[in-house]
Parts: sequence; C-alpha cells; structure tokens
Amino acid sequence: AAQRFGGLATKNVISIDGEVAARFVDGTDQELAWDGDWGYLLVTHNLAGEVVPIGVGLYLYGELRSVIPKGSRRDLSPD
Repeated sequence: AAQRFGGLATKNVISIDGEVAARFVDGTDQELAWDGDWGYLLVTHNLAGEVVPIGVGLYLYGELRSVIPKGSRRDLSPD
C-alpha cells in the first residue's frame, strides 16, 4: 500500500538517498536526523529524478527502523 499510494502522502514523509536507502531496504536500522514527530513514516527515495516511495519505517529516539517485511528486503549494495 505504501508503494502504491505513498505518492499521495504529504505528512510524515522522509526522503533518503544513496547508502542510507540501500541499508533501509535491506532491513538495517540506522540513526538519522529528522525534525518531525516519532512514529511511522513513509520513506521515499529519488530515483531517476522522481521521488518514489520505497517503504515504511518507524522513527523512534533518533533512529529509523525499517519495517519492510523480510521477504521483501533487498541487498542494493554495490558489492
């Protein structure tokens, strides 16, 4: 649902790029600054000049926790 309807979201959206996005989709929790409230966020990424939703994360105590299901996680590292 997040990927299908996420483009319509205007609140609780965080955009991440590069290595941060790669770690997010492989399920890694990471410290990240965000000036909004704690809770669930729609996570987006700039892909080919277009902002696209890549999933949902839980932001608590300065940490973005990936809630992408294990079966949907991907390793996007360049290795």
